Amino acid sequence: MSSLTLAVDEDLKERMDDHPEINWSHVARQSIESKLDDLELMNRLADGIDLSEEDIDEIAAEINRRATERAMDDLAERDQERNADSESERERAGAQ
Repeated sequence: MSSLTLAVDEDLKERMDDHPEINWSHVARQSIESKLDDLELMNRLADGIDLSEEDIDEIAAEINRRATERAMDDLAERDQERNADSESERERAGAQ
């Protein structure tokens, strides 16, 4: 397996350090692989279509924006579920 060095700012590193249970190399590999899959899909879709680099960049930016929106929506939904679970636990504890 090849090795890759990745630079992150101090704040990000500290946040990562707060989660030693996470294999950050694996997370980075997954992210890189996902991005490459997206790029390869765009290349297949664009094959035979006359797109400029600017067109491709705009399409990629829109894909990234929508993926980020979906991820943020998923996180918000999980937070709501956790909050509802916490509220239910507090109610049960108060009833005892």
